Amino acid sequence: MNLLIKSATVTDSASSFNNKVADILIKDGIIQQIAADIDGEDIEIFDAKGCHIAPGLFDLNCNIGELGLETKEDLETGTAAAAAGGFT
Repeated sequence: MNLLIKSATVTDSASSFNNKVADILIKDGIIQQIAADIDGEDIEIFDAKGCHIAPGLFDLNCNIGELGLETKEDLETGTAAAAAGGFT
């Protein structure tokens, strides 16, 4: 996958771009470059203006389903929904 994410606000306290708007270049699924402005030709561009990007999020207090209602949500469907929403 090759992708150029444009104008995303970086949320990563370990990065020099923390709380700054930056472009992120991804090639073959690996981040290659983060910079204030990256030009990209022959690559898919995603406009992330107004969006935040972070290295990963996790839920410290995860509650999945209710006792007796496993037919509505169980561990498998609950974790799949969380992963689809961006939480690991």
